[in-house]
Amino acid sequence: MFTRNYINFQSHSPSVETCDSNSPNEEFTKLGQDYTSNYSYPCRWDQLPSNKHIFTNHNFPSKLTRKNLQPEYWWSRYSTDLEDTSLKNHWLSYIGQRDDRYNLTEYQLIREIIWVLLGARGCFAMQLCKNQIVDICCKSHLTSVSHLSYDALDSLLRKFVDWNNHILFIRLVVHFVVNKMDCISHACVFSFASCLNGFLSQLDEFLHEMESKSRNPGIFTMISLYHCLIPWCNRVKILSKIIKDIIENNLDNLRQTSTTSTLLDALRHTSDLLEDCGFDQYIVQVLRSMFIITFHPFISSLVQLFSGSATLTDPLVKLFADINYNIPPGDPKFWSDAIKPRNKVLDSSYIPYMFLPIMDEVVDGLKAIFLLIAVCEKIGDYSFLETVDAGPVCISLDSLLSEQHFRSKLSHQESYVSKNCYKGDESRTTLKSLESQLKRFVCERRMLINQQLLKLLLHSNMRGPNGLRTLGNCLAVAGAVYLFGAGYNMDDFGRQCFGNISFPRAKKLDLVDLTANLQSQLSDTFRNRHASHSLLHLESTFLTFDFLSVNQLIDDRPMELTFDLIGNLRLNYHLDWPANIILDEKSIEIYNDVFIFLLQRLCRLNEICITYPSD
Repeated sequence: MFTRNYINFQSHSPSVETCDSNSPNEEFTKLGQDYTSNYSYPCRWDQLPSNKHIFTNHNFPSKLTRKNLQPEYWWSRYSTDLEDTSLKNHWLSYIGQRDDRYNLTEYQLIREIIWVLLGARGCFAMQLCKNQIVDICCKSHLTSVSHLSYDALDSLLRKFVDWNNHILFIRLVVHFVVNKMDCISHACVFSFASCLNGFLSQLDEFLHEMESKSRNPGIFTMISLYHCLIPWCNRVKILSKIIKDIIENNLDNLRQTSTTSTLLDALRHTSDLLEDCGFDQYIVQVLRSMFIITFHPFISSLVQLFSGSATLTDPLVKLFADINYNIPPGDPKFWSDAIKPRNKVLDSSYIPYMFLPIMDEVVDGLKAIFLLIAVCEKIGDYSFLETVDAGPVCISLDSLLSEQHFRSKLSHQESYVSKNCYKGDESRTTLKSLESQLKRFVCERRMLINQQLLKLLLHSNMRGPNGLRTLGNCLAVAGAVYLFGAGYNMDDFGRQCFGNISFPRAKKLDLVDLTANLQSQLSDTFRNRHASHSLLHLESTFLTFDFLSVNQLIDDRPMELTFDLIGNLRLNYHLDWPANIILDEKSIEIYNDVFIFLLQRLCRLNEICITYPSD
């Protein structure tokens, strides 16, 4: 018996699969020349043409023909003629349970059941219903086995139908993902479909073994098949239940952004629950393998984000942060207000559970990397991004996340092993290793990005043709002015303000005079031709005086510069992006408090000098 796997994400074809005529194997070439047909595949066993001429013309091994052909069943379709003389039919008629059934042998029914479980779209005993997601398989014909009662047979067939519904549903999901969805936009869903395909391949291999065992009709019965299928069907039902709960009987929901996070959480929580309950360790290993492989594209995208090769429109960014596109990235409020964790993130279905403990670190890292990209674009220098992209931590994480390292190596034969023979902690240890490595990666990457960002912002080069005022230059000016770091220049400014302290009528200055005096003192330093003095000259135009309280704005008349009036002054430093990212309003307020204190101190010293003049 033959079934077709979704190898390399290939789906069922509407026509029969034939051998490739271009194959280098001559036997396959002959087979392709002699065997051509136009019937649909898979099809009902009683609709197959004869393949006997193939075996008479060429002496092919059975393995070759089984791999490339759909063998027909040895029996022919039975008629509905009932044997009225049989004791069974007389007795069923007497009790009112007789109906028109096809009389099949148990061997025939077993072969039919295995055939439909292998994915056949139609068979004699069961038939596939169209346009349905739930209950997509049903009995198409009433069948009869001589030694089983009708009720027992129908009950057993309903069991197989229910199992087949779950199997067909999983096959349908794989088919939908492969043929209806975009691999790039839904990489995690495609990885999950790949896991489902591998699981179905192992199931098909197991069913092929059951098909071989069924050739001993006296030994292998329907009850034997039922008991052999119970472990596998329980696993299939678990997977089917997980998927149905996520998509809510609508395959298009697989395209939703929240589906990936919900799927990852469901796989992890289900595997933990089954392990705690001492359930089949095989399915626990399979679910954890599916979780890690499905999670792999997610983390690969995160590595790409933290390497500087991503944009604000990346779907992964939208999972971690709310981005207000009404604020341009050049606005300093964008980095403090626009990029922020999603509201009620603990209840959000968009964020995988594994990311919740490191949510703040991820968002801070995204802010830093996008800010670094924006500044590099502003100055036209991308050398700082090269250091981030070449970080060794990426190599470490990529090696840990290799699919070969995490992919479950379990074969279908291992499904028979007792659960006590499994190393139950192996998959859990692997998962914990992934969590620790992920946290380490995010923290180290954020630290590296912040180092590069500060190095770039504190770059002390003078402004170039792009007019960018670096944070380093602005900090130097703030220290020179607010902290009186310019030395005698700021002392001269203070003496000029309080030089006429002995003449009260002349002791009147307005805000314009104060600003002009300060800018004049800073511009005079330009004559020294030192780099720092040139910087003060360039930045002096951005320094202006203002009042903290509007109560002082009584009129435009000049006012006496008293101690109390100085306490209500504010020296503004007008900064633009990106310097105002760090030198924000709160930082300038702190600088201003120190400046006012030093200016008041200078005022008191002048008053003392007037009151107690030196000899």
